[in-house]
Order: sequence, then C-alpha cells, then structure tokens
Amino acid sequence: MSVNTAISVFLKNEDIWIQRFPHMEMISKAPTPLTPTLQFEVSGLKDDTEYDASLTLEKLDSKRYGFDKKTQQWAESKKRSSKEFHIPESIGRIGYGKDLKDLNFEKIKISSRIQDQHLENVIYVQTMQKYIPVITITNLGTKETVVRVPFEMAQFIPVSSLLITFTKFRLLVCMSRSRSPIQS
Repeated sequence: MSVNTAISVFLKNEDIWIQRFPHMEMISKAPTPLTPTLQFEVSGLKDDTEYDASLTLEKLDSKRYGFDKKTQQWAESKKRSSKEFHIPESIGRIGYGKDLKDLNFEKIKISSRIQDQHLENVIYVQTMQKYIPVITITNLGTKETVVRVPFEMAQFIPVSSLLITFTKFRLLVCMSRSRSPIQS
C-alpha cells in the first residue's frame, strides 16, 4: 500500500464530533443513522481519474468499555471482556476525482444485530467497543491505495441506550440538521 501525501481528507463537521470526544455514544440496537453524520472534504485527487472512496468503521482497540455511574466516566470494563473479532465492513463511493471532493455518508446506519448485516447502508458494530471511521481511497485504474486516513477525533462507542446528557446533545445535533431525532 502506498500513500500519496498530496491527497488530503478532512472531517468537515469535526467541531460537532469534538464536543463529545473521546466518548461519543451511538445507539445501535436497530439500524440507526450515525448522529452526527460523517462528512468529509477531499483534495488532491485527479479530476479525470476514477477512484473508490470507502468508509470503514474499525475498532480503535481490543478493550470493552463501561460507564461508571459513580464517577460519571467511561472506562475499560472490569466485568466483561472484549467480544470476538470481526472483519470491518465498508461502504463505498465510486467516482472521478472531481465527484469525490465532498464525501457525505449521511445514509450510513449502524446496528449491533447480526441479522441486519445484509441491509443496505448498514454496518455491523459491537456494543461497548470504541470505533473510528477510516476513509480509504483507491485508484481504480492501478488498484493502488492512494490514501488511508483514520479519524480518531470521530471515535464513538455503540450502546443499547443513551445517557441523559448525550440524549440532549443528540437532540441539538438533530435539530440543527432540521431532522427529527426519532426519524430513521
């Protein structure tokens, strides 16, 4: 894998993600849209070259996390160990360089239910693990990976239910997108 330093990928809505860093929670009981969404800006791609830009949600580490109600902090779980490893899935966009300058993965949903893996735009995740989005761009002509960028500031923990403080944050984000938080 070669990496081209002339190509840059930026998280456009990093200001929203950083508000809950490093413990952004994402509900994953059923296919649920990522809130906030993942929006990227790409520069340095050749306009006349065809690329595959894919988003993968990868485990940040092998730890399993839990929320300590006494300290009101997320920490490594002492009660439960990490679940089995699974190969991360990816959702891709194919297009010419000029078409991939704005990568928006607004339709991506996550689910911790194995039976949802076959659904369109759904990525399987395991609860209480930390995940980070990774953008990989491949030149389709040469089959060469030109850039692979992990976005650690957009890490999140899939959960079955949200904490009260995070529910308020999610409502504000949804309202700013003019979208009902209940909508799927």
